[in-house]
Amino acid sequence: MEVEFLDGADAGQVRNVPGRRLRVPWSQVETFDARMAALDRLEHDGITEVESSAVEAVYNLLLPAELAWAEWTPVHWATRIPDPERFADDTGLPLASIVQEVANTSDEDGLLLSPHGSMLIAAALCRANTEAVLSHVDSEERVARHKCANGGAFRPSGGRSEPTSAQWEWQWYLESTRPLLELLREWCGHRAVTVHERLVAAESEVARLDELVSRLVDTVRTHGDELLAETFAREHIDEQVTPYNVRTLVERPLSPAEIPVSVEYRRRPRWS
Repeated sequence: MEVEFLDGADAGQVRNVPGRRLRVPWSQVETFDARMAALDRLEHDGITEVESSAVEAVYNLLLPAELAWAEWTPVHWATRIPDPERFADDTGLPLASIVQEVANTSDEDGLLLSPHGSMLIAAALCRANTEAVLSHVDSEERVARHKCANGGAFRPSGGRSEPTSAQWEWQWYLESTRPLLELLREWCGHRAVTVHERLVAAESEVARLDELVSRLVDTVRTHGDELLAETFAREHIDEQVTPYNVRTLVERPLSPAEIPVSVEYRRRPRWS
């Protein structure tokens, strides 16, 4: 095909160009230019490497693939939402307000949000599912603690897994893992993090005291007081405070027939 350049440094020149190099016919060039301009706006509304890692973690953990997914092309970490109404209904997220804040474009495949929009969606998912996210953070930190003490393994892109030292894992934790986990905590909110940490601390303390009571009961039984040991063990089980009995229950009033009656009889003492 012959292409004539109308402006720029090559204005007035005519060149022979293979047809496969032309993206669209000339009749569709305005639509194509508008789409490229929209994608360019999405590209400039980008996020950092740590933020993209956090988006990936949240999407894998909380976002069903049929509702939305992160795109790799033409804009890396843009979010494709094929059905915005279904997405808003199923997730309960304020999609309309997010769309107003970030660069976006629509086409025959649905709505495409900029990488910054992906980050806002991930942050909203964290606020709506704090327990799942914070449990994931705790799990990742336990893995990181083990690796920082014993070393681990690292697999480069397209390469074989190679062993790593504890020092290497510690440096990786400082540069990559910890910023990611702290960002996830930030998205969950300070209050959610505090409540989660208090809950974990309370559960750990209950487990510690449960083990301590078991050891004390065994000690009492070992010293020969079997009856007292069984009493302590039964009270420890029967009087446990659990999620099933911690809530205050409001019961109906008793009918007169259900009220227990106490009758007292008095008599004169018999003196002998």
